[in-house]
Amino acid sequence: MSRTLVVLLLGTGIFISIGLLPAGELESGSGAESITRHDIQAVIGFLASDHLKGRGNGTPSLELAAAYIASEFQRCSLKASGDGGTYFQNFDLYSARPGEDNRLGVVSENRARSFQLGYDYLPSSGSPNVSVTAPAAFVGYGITHPQYDDYAGADVRGKIAIALSRWPKADDEESLLSKFSLEDYTSPRAKARSAAQHGALGLILVVDPKGRQKRIPSLEESFPPDSSPRRKPMALEGGSDGNALPVVTVNPDVGEQLLAGAGHTLSHLQNQIDQNGRPHFLDLPGTRILLQTSLQRQRIPSRNVAGLWEGSDPKLKEEVVVIGAHYDHEGEGNGQIWNGADDDASGTTGLLELAEAFEQTTRRPKRSILLVAWGAEEKGLLGSRFYVHRPLLPLENTVAMLQMDMIGRNEQHDADPRNGVPEEKAENNKNTVNVLGSPFSPELKSLVGRLNEAVGLELRFRYDFDRQNLIKRSDHWPFLQKKVPAAFFFTGLHPDYHTPRDTPDKINYEKMEKIIRLVYRTAVELANATTPPRFLQPEKFDQGSL
Repeated sequence: MSRTLVVLLLGTGIFISIGLLPAGELESGSGAESITRHDIQAVIGFLASDHLKGRGNGTPSLELAAAYIASEFQRCSLKASGDGGTYFQNFDLYSARPGEDNRLGVVSENRARSFQLGYDYLPSSGSPNVSVTAPAAFVGYGITHPQYDDYAGADVRGKIAIALSRWPKADDEESLLSKFSLEDYTSPRAKARSAAQHGALGLILVVDPKGRQKRIPSLEESFPPDSSPRRKPMALEGGSDGNALPVVTVNPDVGEQLLAGAGHTLSHLQNQIDQNGRPHFLDLPGTRILLQTSLQRQRIPSRNVAGLWEGSDPKLKEEVVVIGAHYDHEGEGNGQIWNGADDDASGTTGLLELAEAFEQTTRRPKRSILLVAWGAEEKGLLGSRFYVHRPLLPLENTVAMLQMDMIGRNEQHDADPRNGVPEEKAENNKNTVNVLGSPFSPELKSLVGRLNEAVGLELRFRYDFDRQNLIKRSDHWPFLQKKVPAAFFFTGLHPDYHTPRDTPDKINYEKMEKIIRLVYRTAVELANATTPPRFLQPEKFDQGSL
């Protein structure tokens, strides 16, 4: 049987016709059999085409992709579950550039010094437009953690905190780092949050002189002057991305000058902390700092696209399985297009194939299934982070989340001994898929493994605790943070990741067909399960990191 998709892109007046190759006969009542490599190839061919120009955030091409996904959800009779009876959950992003009123100065021992924007310091893009003059205090690495608290016994109320960037060093670095979730405790956002919680009026982060990057990046690197969405940092407007207090990053020599009035050197204090393995607080009563941040912000509309396959049980249909994939990518720049066939036109195609499979399934499961195409994943999981704070369906009724991100290639990369990553060759990964998230729900892992027996993939349950932090790099992570069991289907990194070479001709369509069928079976089983999978707290992740 052959079919043709004729799509009216909502609100654009544009028609798109995609001819699909024969899909074969369907088994009676089996929606999974409608998932075929031929259909997958046609959809990826459109989503990753030059016509959509890499689906960059804040571009008309991404709006076109969103409208296409919504029209497919509608064609497959999924219920519109977004704002105002539409398929769209809207949210705003912003990008920022330094304004004209940024200032950083220090007064100590009756000497005043001022520093130069872009050369000595840079403001955080999430800082408010505010000016603060206050005493200062040195707070080590500025980390608040159950096992390592730089603010223990410190009083920074009404002061500007000065902290080292990155995290503490130690001879036994592996055991020290195992205490931390680097993203959650040592990121600039986390340090700003800790400073604000302890009453600080501002935060100065000093570039770690022992780190790889020994100076602040250039102004152009941090706040690119061009309009390329690929290079432009973005954050959630009105969300948790902004800082509650002004934050700047300074070069090590500036850090030395800020501490000089108290008779200390930055290198001595850092060595003391690292050798002792203990936090260090130092009040700087003779030092006053002027910190003023000024950012010009541009609003950027964005959206998630959501469609609901409603369950059949009058009571259990209020519970839901969420299946996600992000539809944005890097966009274009310098005359090139980052097509993003694997990242993540592959997962988005999986959503559309599932939508059609659900439509052709004769028996609806008891619980509902919500398909969501996430926006702004490439800017920091912003669409899924927005969703978990403003869910379309209650999170307490969400029994599990399944994420498809980069499900179309054969894993291929060199060994990385520093991060404990072995070499992977493409020829050895023609039938493999990584499934992340199982430490948070062994029951979900068992379910996926059992259902795969009918599919025949080689499952690899790894990367949950790797030093690359892959567990936190896709849209399942905000759900795990909210204690929703989740499985992340991921075929691995490859040399074309985040390059213009990520094109549809390199996709393993036979393997993709199997992966999407496995996700279908898993979703339907979860939607019919007598008892949903439980969420467990792995010992590797302490309560604070979630």
